[in-house]
Amino acid sequence: MSKYKHFAESLDTAFKTARERYMDSYNDVKAAEKRVADANAEAKYGKLSKEEAEILRDEAAIALRKAEIVFNNAQENV
Repeated sequence: MSKYKHFAESLDTAFKTARERYMDSYNDVKAAEKRVADANAEAKYGKLSKEEAEILRDEAAIALRKAEIVFNNAQENV
């Protein structure tokens, strides 16, 4: 069994790294979703001009899309 120990350790390390990347990207998606919700609330109830609110929402939506792309890539690696 010790003959294959290094394979098991390599596999374990690879899995832990993939899981860590997955969880990091998942947390980034959740943070981006919150940012979108906050931007929508700020646009609706805040004291921003229409243009400022639109920019804020667009930036949040872009950040969310980027986070989703990274998450999908991480998901494929797990």
